[in-house]
Amino acid sequence: KEEESAFQRSPHLVLLSKHYYHDHVKPLLGEWLFVWLQDQGFNSLKKADAVCYLIEGPVKNKKVGEVAAEQVSNPEHMQFLNLGHDWLQTFLPHVASKINRVGFGILSKSDQKRLRTLFGSSSLTESRRLTAVPFVGKDVPSRTSEFAH
Repeated sequence: KEEESAFQRSPHLVLLSKHYYHDHVKPLLGEWLFVWLQDQGFNSLKKADAVCYLIEGPVKNKKVGEVAAEQVSNPEHMQFLNLGHDWLQTFLPHVASKINRVGFGILSKSDQKRLRTLFGSSSLTESRRLTAVPFVGKDVPSRTSEFAH
């Protein structure tokens, strides 16, 4: 199923399918964002037009862009719409698709135990335990990640 492969749950929630995000998640977030905009005093557009602007933007949907330009007189409200669209279109899917601990990280207790088992206790110096080390794959530290030269 598409929704089962859209997100990864471990080590934390990670967006794997931007297509799924844009088709299924972004419309829901657009509705929530409109509720927040109303709490901020936004009342310049009808709900359908505002949500369409937030989800599609003025470039993809010229008609809603023209409606917004005509009906939104408060510059701050226009900034809300533009920022909300950018947030839904670009920032949120980018941040949600980032995975923690892929590039560098401190060895966890389980990493230390695994390294001691594989390479012996002499391979795990104090500097190795307390220093951020490069990883060769997801949560797999490099064997040569000792930073002493």
